[in-house]
Amino acid sequence: MTGLDVVIQQVVNGLALGMMYALLALGFTMVYGIIELINFSHFSVFMTGTFVGLFVLNLMGVTAVSRSLSGVALVGTLLLLFLATMTATGLLGVVIERLCLRPVRHISGTAPMITTIGVAFILINVMLLTWGPQTQRFPQLLPNWRWQVLGTAEITFKQLVLFVVGLLLMLLLSHLVKRTTLGKTMRATAQDADAARMMGIDVDRVVMLTFFLGSALAGAGSLFFGLYYGFTAYYIGYTIGLRAFTSAVLGGIGSIPGAVLGGLFIGLTQSLGGQLLGVKWTDVIIFSILITVMVLRPSGLLGVRAPRRPEHESARGTAGHATRAPSLASVARVPAAAHPHPRAPRDRARLSVLQRQRGQRGRGGQRLHLRAPCPRPQHRGGLRGPARPGLRRVLSPSAPTATESPPPGSSSPDGRVSGFPSSGRGR
Repeated sequence: MTGLDVVIQQVVNGLALGMMYALLALGFTMVYGIIELINFSHFSVFMTGTFVGLFVLNLMGVTAVSRSLSGVALVGTLLLLFLATMTATGLLGVVIERLCLRPVRHISGTAPMITTIGVAFILINVMLLTWGPQTQRFPQLLPNWRWQVLGTAEITFKQLVLFVVGLLLMLLLSHLVKRTTLGKTMRATAQDADAARMMGIDVDRVVMLTFFLGSALAGAGSLFFGLYYGFTAYYIGYTIGLRAFTSAVLGGIGSIPGAVLGGLFIGLTQSLGGQLLGVKWTDVIIFSILITVMVLRPSGLLGVRAPRRPEHESARGTAGHATRAPSLASVARVPAAAHPHPRAPRDRARLSVLQRQRGQRGRGGQRLHLRAPCPRPQHRGGLRGPARPGLRRVLSPSAPTATESPPPGSSSPDGRVSGFPSSGRGR
């Protein structure tokens, strides 16, 4: 094989590996996009899926020494295998969310993330105690068919099946997120969970379904691993899961297209780097690229930078952050209880400082004048002076004597209407 043929062959191998990483990375990015949690138990869900698939194949009578299938038998076996494995891993994700993460979801800090690490170790040890420390051989269902692509580069039937199935699953996920009601509720919850809850969306149900979908995709990726490499063990989740997590971060965690792009990129890097520099340098290359991208673009390749906090929130003076001068909007939203009296000297001083510091102008070019609060006049109707004759006849048909107190509603000599308390605005 020439050098060009070797590169083309490794590109084909990398695309097949990238589909496996992309499916696993989608689980990370979906969960993070909804509840902003790094689910490290996703590693072990992936590993558990390989053992679930092996158990399902043994139930169907397919063992490590069985021959490869073809025709209707192959299609039916693959459908049952993917359906059973993805359902089992999806339900496992729901159990993890319901029993382990939901009670600690609203706790600030690292408690939820540490909980996922604990769940990951529990699953690892359960598989270790159940299947033992030895490597388990995975049945070779797919026949070893090959076709030449360019020159001497070949594509196998196994790679073609993995690529096509992965592409179909990603298209179904994209349709689910963009075109269905569940996808709309997921996007609304990811944007603002509190607003979605006020609009009648069951946020807990959306989070549960997100865990189901992400874990089901991890189950599909675990079958990709078993069918491609032909073995499984209790320790495979850490290495493969770490590369898939790198794919999610590299593409922009929280972005579904970014997870797919990152998975394909990591797959190509692993394949080409292992061929050109050696397999032992694969992880060095992958994580060096990750560090470089994080330094130059912290949000990832397709990630969106987080918006800056509004100025009125920055003016609150939180610990560790410099306090900015209060904006006009923040001063306007200060509650009344914070100002004992509108004529307090400190309020006038604050407004005068704002007037000197902010020589602001309106949209039309006019200068914005700030002045201290002053006593407001009473109602524009002019109740300061004596009541009009018509109003006097309505309120007080007969004038009171000097010894009688004026009835409620009549005007006093100073022009005020008795019986109605003063609004106190002029105080």
